[in-house]
Amino acid sequence: VISEALWKSKAFVGSEAGGIPLQLDYGRAGRIAATTQDFADAIGELLDNPDARASLGEVAKEHVRDHFLTTRLLKDHLRLMNALASQNHSNSSNAAKRRSPSARSSRSA
Repeated sequence: VISEALWKSKAFVGSEAGGIPLQLDYGRAGRIAATTQDFADAIGELLDNPDARASLGEVAKEHVRDHFLTTRLLKDHLRLMNALASQNHSNSSNAAKRRSPSARSSRSA
């Protein structure tokens, strides 16, 4: 629910429990409150300051885009597969060189 609100550029006030601070980028993408008074103060500040709400909402949306969308996960997987394929290609090329007759004859010379 938190990520959906952040994706809609909504300012959010959450608690310190569980993964909420991670979703709120430890206070950068949303306010974190420890007590009832902290919640009231943070909500009051956001209600009184539309510019702060809008700014927080923009940061929140970018945080979700960069960390929680499926497209970001897909990009990470593709990066990993490309790195593994490149590494495998390098290892295969080196093994082929070690097995080739020309490589053996040049070593014995």
